[in-house]
Amino acid sequence: MFYELIPAETLERLKENYRKNLARERERLAPIDFRPVLKLWLPTGRAIWLVTEYDEHTKSLFGLCDLGLGFPELGYISLDELRAIVGPCGVHADRDSTFIAWRTLSEYAEEARCRGYIETFETKGA
Repeated sequence: MFYELIPAETLERLKENYRKNLARERERLAPIDFRPVLKLWLPTGRAIWLVTEYDEHTKSLFGLCDLGLGFPELGYISLDELRAIVGPCGVHADRDSTFIAWRTLSEYAEEARCRGYIETFETKGA
């Protein structure tokens, strides 16, 4: 079902990122600003999620969320909520297998707040 969107290796990286930041929180240290590991999107709309962590206890993904309404924000989304999102023609969220993060999540978030949307198309070395 949903887990087919997230390859096992990617899911493990997301879990590890969560564990690292949980340990830092317990030590009262600032969280690590990871590069997104996963980009999910709604192919028939503008909704995008750049994901850095997965909390397996709450079954929630953490990252930069943009429902295409002009207000991208950092936060959690439950897998159940993500499954419930259905676009036109019954299309569900999908994984962008071509996505490569070139910046940290906070850098994407800062730019997205200025633009009003998440921009992930980048050219390196041009």
